[in-house]
Amino acid sequence: MTSWKAQDMPKFINTLYDIVQSEKEERPRAIRDTGNYRQGDRYSHHKVDINLHWATIAQAARHKKVKRFLTDDGKANSNTVVSNDGNRAVQGMPTAGKKRVRGNVNVLSFQQYQMLKENYSREG
Repeated sequence: MTSWKAQDMPKFINTLYDIVQSEKEERPRAIRDTGNYRQGDRYSHHKVDINLHWATIAQAARHKKVKRFLTDDGKANSNTVVSNDGNRAVQGMPTAGKKRVRGNVNVLSFQQYQMLKENYSREG
């Protein structure tokens, strides 16, 4: 038998909703280092100096930075370069370029290759 009361459910839902809304407000504040949360090492490249940079960027750019931060899954990137003092992390550039593939390239499966080979050997 359950011990909860039906009238307590709306109160619980409202309390839970308030907690979720509070969390939604606090997470973006971590970008500016002003909220209850601090960024971990894997997210430090999202940090924005509130005194210098945040006040000067447009509202759309702010939303873009917040969205990029919130959708970052935190996977380690071997291409990240961290400054000596640890306050800045940026994505490093590759040391050598990659060869680009031009146009539509048809890649044959092994079975397709074998069929072409058989057809070619029959004709020739």
